[in-house]
Order: sequence, then C-alpha cells, then structure tokens
Amino acid sequence: MASKNPKRPVMSTAFKEKATKEKEKLQKILLATQLHTDMLSMCKEGQFSDVTLTCGVDRYAVHLPLIHARLPDLYASFAQISGPQNGMEEHPEFDLGKLGLSPDHAKELIQLLYTSDNVKSHWCDIKTVSTNKSHSHQEGNTDDAHDPEGCQSINSSTNPPVKNDDSTKDVKDEEDSRTESMRWRKTDPKFNDPGLDDCEHLPNGDMNGGLAISNDTDSEKSSIVLFPDVNSLPDAASPLGRDLLGMLVSGCGHDVKIKVEDKKILAHKFMLCSRSNYFAAMLGGSWVESNSAEINLEGASYAAVLATLCFIYGASVDLPEDVSIREVVYLADMYCLEGLKEAAAFHLRKDNCHFFHKPCNVCLAGVPEAIILSYSYRMTELYESAVRWVLKYLDRAWSQRNFAGMPAEVIHQCSEFAVTELSHETAVTMTIQVDKLVQSLPRVKWSVPVHKEAQWLLDACIQYIAIHFLLIVQHQNFEMLLVGLGWNKDLLESLFDRIVHSLSEDTAIPAYLAVNRLRQKASLDDWNQDALELVNRLVEMCHNYMVKNVNYLANTRMESYSEELQKKIKDDAVFVDEDMKALARRPVLSSSQKPRSSSARGASGNATGSSTRSTSRSAAGQRPGSSAGQRSESRQVNSAKSGAKWKP
Repeated sequence: MASKNPKRPVMSTAFKEKATKEKEKLQKILLATQLHTDMLSMCKEGQFSDVTLTCGVDRYAVHLPLIHARLPDLYASFAQISGPQNGMEEHPEFDLGKLGLSPDHAKELIQLLYTSDNVKSHWCDIKTVSTNKSHSHQEGNTDDAHDPEGCQSINSSTNPPVKNDDSTKDVKDEEDSRTESMRWRKTDPKFNDPGLDDCEHLPNGDMNGGLAISNDTDSEKSSIVLFPDVNSLPDAASPLGRDLLGMLVSGCGHDVKIKVEDKKILAHKFMLCSRSNYFAAMLGGSWVESNSAEINLEGASYAAVLATLCFIYGASVDLPEDVSIREVVYLADMYCLEGLKEAAAFHLRKDNCHFFHKPCNVCLAGVPEAIILSYSYRMTELYESAVRWVLKYLDRAWSQRNFAGMPAEVIHQCSEFAVTELSHETAVTMTIQVDKLVQSLPRVKWSVPVHKEAQWLLDACIQYIAIHFLLIVQHQNFEMLLVGLGWNKDLLESLFDRIVHSLSEDTAIPAYLAVNRLRQKASLDDWNQDALELVNRLVEMCHNYMVKNVNYLANTRMESYSEELQKKIKDDAVFVDEDMKALARRPVLSSSQKPRSSSARGASGNATGSSTRSTSRSAAGQRPGSSAGQRSESRQVNSAKSGAKWKP
C-alpha cells in the first residue's frame, strides 16, 4: 500500500508566502488555461450533449447541466418558452430567438457559457442589448428601456459602472460567481448528499412544468458526502472551475456513476471526455463502458479518485492530507492528465523538497521519493531540480538510507547527471565531496549501491581533472585539494598519477610550468610538508616525462619556451636527435600476407632444425671459454717459439 504524505512541519511565513505565489502561478498560467482550452474544444464538438439550442438557421449542441450550473436564470427561461411535454423530451430543442437573441449574440453566448469566467455578466449585457433593440423597434425610443430581471446591479442608473476599471469588475464578478455557485450549500444542508437527484432546490431553478435533469429513479441511492462543509471544498483555478466544481458536488444532470471502494460518485461524461483522453477513448469507443452508466475503477482509493475528479472539473491544485501523492501521480499518468501531474509536482516540491532549500530531515527523506516519481512518470522539470539538489548536497543526501533505497538504475542516472554537470569551476569541489562521501559511508549492506556509484563518480571526476588539468590548475579551487580540510594524500596520489598518464607532447611543458608555479606558491605560503612533497613529486614526474620524450619536443614545441628550460631538458636527456623526423610506418608487403603452404612450412621447419643442430654441434666442439680467435692466437704464439712462419 502506498504511504501517505509525510507529516508537514510548521513552516515559516516566508515559506508560506512562496507556496502561495507558486500555487497562484500554477493555477492562473497553466491550469486555468488548460481548462479553458478543453472546454472550448467540448463546445465545438458537442459530444454527449443533451439539448439543442437554435437561433435562426444556427444549431448548437450543448449540455443542460452546464447551463443549470452557470446560468440558472437562462435555464429558468427554458421553462417559460417550453411546455411540459417538450420539457420531458430526451433531447429537446430551444429557440434562443424567443428570448430576443440575434444569431450573433446566440453564438457568442454559447462560447462564453463554456469558456468565460464572467458568463453571468456577459449574459446580462447580451440581454440588455437584445431588450434595448426590442424596445427600440417597438416604441422607437431607447430612453425608457428597462433592464432585464437580474441585471440591475450591472446597468443601474444610480450606480453606473466605473470606466476603465476592469479589475474592480472582475473581482466583483468573481465574488458573485462564488456566492452563486455555493448558495445551495448554505440554503439546504441535504445537498451534501450528491446522490439526491432531485434538482428542484437548486438556486434559481424552477422545475415546475420545466425540464427534469436526468432524474434517477433507481432504488439504490448513493449516500456519499463529498465534502463535509463549504470550507473543505478545494480551491478551483478560476471562476469557471468553481462553477464546474459545483456541478460535480451537486451531481445534478449526471449520466455516469464512478464506483470505487463500494462508493459511487456522480459525474458527467462530457466533462470526463473533455479533460481526459483516457475517458474519451473509454466512453467514446467500442468498449463496455461506452454504453454503460457506471464505471468501476479498481485498484484506486476513493480519496485519490475524488481528488482527480476535482481536478477534472475545477482544475484544483489542492490535495487532502490523507491522499497518497504517489497514487495521484499514478492516476494522472494513467488518465493522461498532464495538468494533474504539474499539480502533484507542486506538492512534491512544497511538501517533500521544501522548494529545495538547505537540507533538513524532511528534505533528506522526501527528495528521493520525488526523484523516483519524477523519473518514473517523466516529470522532467522536477527530476532535474531534485537531482541537482542532491548533487549540490552530495555528501549529505547520498549518505541517507532513503537515497540508497532507490532503484540502482535511478542512482546511476544521478551519477551520470553529476558527470554532465562537471566544469572547470566545480570539478574540484565535487571531487572533494565524493571523496568525503566514500570515506564516511558505513560499510553495511544497504550502502553497497551508493558506495559503488560513489567510486565510479570519483573516478570520473579524477579523469575529468586530469584531462582538463591546465585549466583547472589555474583555478583557486585546486588548492583546496592540497590544503585545509579537503587534503587527502591517497586521493592526490591517484590524481597525480592520472595527470601524468594523460600528458601529451602538447600539454607536457605547460603542465610542468603550471605545477612549478604551484610549487613556488606552496613554498611561499608555508603549506603542509606532506602536500609540498606531493607537489614536488608531480613536478618531477612531469619533468621525467619531458626528458623521455625530448625527441618529440625538440625544435617543434619547445621554441616558444625559455632557453633555460630547453637547455635543462636537453641536458637531462640521454640522447637528443634535434633533426629527428616522424618515422614512417614499416611497409607491409603483399607477399607476406599470403598464406603459406604446408610443404613450405615443413621445409622451413626442417631448415630451421638443421641449422639449430649444426650450431649446437659446433658449439659443443669448442671448449668453454675458447673461441676461433683465441685458437688462432695460440697457434701464432707456438709458431713463433719454434721459429716457423705461420700463415693465416
């Protein structure tokens, strides 16, 4: 079973302000825009519509629960322009022209119904214009035009609207929208039960002789209280989201039931399909659920499904404390809700990572979980931020048991990310941190994966410093390896050996000069004697390399250096060929590449054997220590004694 969210400690005022700003930014910039776009697409498609609005020759397939939730007075108008029989039709039609709307106004109204945050204000404006035109046509005088019912607050002569002050109007409309969408909660407590399908008590809804919205006549009723009170409602991303969220809570006009943990939540197919490709494929394709009025979700908790539905309807970022963030991310990925992933990433940054400030116990335990989820579900921005944080505090974060408990693949990805972040400024610091981690890790079973990756990363850091030694040695951070708390003799010996091994004809002399300057500074700054000896050893190793390869350096790469240095290298060398040129490769004859026959190989073997035996016999016939020259010299001496002439 997935673990619940970690207990949230009391945070500072600055942290709370940052969390509020991040939440508002996410809601207004991303989630509200996504909701607007999805609802606009549903307006154009008209999928699962249950009523048709007409105006002239134009026809619009719309959703009656949406009209009831967003424009209750327009819904009430349908009861006036339609008879009881027409109101009970399965897919009725209503003519907006009977309300005095022109085709242009009707088209604008339909689009605003699905997308506008201030649809009530726009609806009153449209009715005002339509009423004024009607009065002007009938009486020829627009001065006596009356405001339509319900719009006095906008067009009152005693309180004219303030010009060029859109912000004040938006705030007022937002407050009116919130009050209107939540009024049912305050007037009748029994609507805490979304299973009650009798919608006659909804605000401004006159159901007498009008249209009944999907009345459920089944004996089985849901008794779920989605939210115990108004204050527990999640915060929607926009006024549009608040209206849609009220439609979910009321359950009126529902055409599908979502069953989870033996509980049922009343929902609307057009909302599920407009926001989720998963539900669009399920309900719009050739599946069992397409013709069913119930969707059974297995393997999910009721709290997580309810949080997901609140996002679908209201683009809500809020998550209850009893909801597992891991399960929310799983549902967001399965239902193709990228916005819900962003909302979950916000909670991971806030609750698990504390927006990546300095390490604390909660961060050290929570960041590994954020890394696992972001890596598994392709939350790129969160993953990079979390990995960069554990890299910044590597010696503390990597030594935690929660970090070691991550999959080996994820730990290795962190190591590879660290290698990509290496630079001339950070290589030395990272090397010291990794070496400190290796030395401090406990030698227990759970730390084995981290110890292995730390050794690999340390070797990569040493190799990087060796390759880019000329640039790194000029940086002041390099001295951290030789002095202070970062000094480590074993690490420096390994590093210096790798530096010498990585030298080439182009880098040998510059590296020697750089290390020699470092030695001079060490003697002036009175460094540790052991560190000074290591520097002297590196100078000697670089000097020996140049002496051994002097023939490759003479007159080619040494001309730009001082004569004193050139003379020193040549004097220490055994042999210097100043006219040496690069040797050409030994030619390979084609005849030598031909396969030799077995007879030729046998003859060659016999000849070799005969020659070997002849040599052995001739060597055996000689006395030890004698040679042909010695025997000839002995004969000369004997002849001289006897007076005979010796002829060679």
